[in-house]
Amino acid sequence: MFKNIGWPEILVIVVVLVVLFGGKILPKVGKNIGDTGKDFKDAAKDLKDAVKDK
Repeated sequence: MFKNIGWPEILVIVVVLVVLFGGKILPKVGKNIGDTGKDFKDAAKDLKDAVKDK
Protein backbone atom coordinates (compact mmCIF):
# COMPACT_ATOMS: atom_id res chain seq x y z
CA MET A 1 0.00 0.00 0.00
CA PHE A 2 2.77 2.47 0.90
CA LYS A 3 5.51 1.00 -1.26
CA ASN A 4 5.78 4.05 -3.49
CA ILE A 5 5.99 6.72 -0.77
CA GLY A 6 9.04 8.93 -1.18
CA TRP A 7 10.64 11.97 0.40
CA PRO A 8 8.29 14.52 -1.21
CA GLU A 9 5.25 12.71 0.17
CA ILE A 10 6.83 12.40 3.62
CA LEU A 11 7.64 16.11 3.58
CA VAL A 12 4.03 16.98 2.70
CA ILE A 13 2.76 14.77 5.54
CA VAL A 14 5.13 16.43 8.03
CA VAL A 15 4.08 19.90 6.92
CA VAL A 16 0.41 19.03 7.25
CA LEU A 17 1.00 17.60 10.75
CA VAL A 18 2.88 20.73 11.85
CA VAL A 19 0.07 22.93 10.55
CA LEU A 20 -2.64 20.84 12.21
CA PHE A 21 -1.01 20.14 15.58
CA GLY A 22 1.59 22.86 15.95
CA GLY A 23 5.23 22.56 16.88
CA LYS A 24 4.65 22.18 20.62
CA ILE A 25 2.41 19.12 20.44
CA LEU A 26 4.26 17.10 17.78
CA PRO A 27 7.16 15.99 20.04
CA LYS A 28 4.65 14.71 22.59
CA VAL A 29 2.75 12.85 19.89
CA GLY A 30 5.97 11.33 18.58
CA LYS A 31 7.01 10.24 22.06
CA ASN A 32 3.63 8.65 22.68
CA ILE A 33 3.81 6.77 19.38
CA GLY A 34 7.31 5.56 20.23
CA ASP A 35 6.25 4.46 23.72
CA THR A 36 3.26 2.60 22.28
CA GLY A 37 5.49 0.83 19.76
CA LYS A 38 7.92 -0.16 22.53
CA ASP A 39 5.08 -1.47 24.70
CA PHE A 40 3.71 -3.48 21.77
CA LYS A 41 7.14 -4.92 21.05
CA ASP A 42 7.63 -5.87 24.72
CA ALA A 43 4.19 -7.51 24.87
CA ALA A 44 4.88 -9.46 21.69
CA LYS A 45 8.20 -10.66 23.14
CA ASP A 46 6.52 -11.69 26.40
CA LEU A 47 3.85 -13.59 24.49
CA LYS A 48 6.48 -15.29 22.33
CA ASP A 49 8.44 -16.32 25.45
CA ALA A 50 5.28 -17.63 27.14
CA VAL A 51 4.38 -19.74 24.11
CA LYS A 52 7.97 -20.99 23.86
CA ASP A 53 7.99 -22.05 27.54
CA LYS A 54 4.85 -24.15 27.16
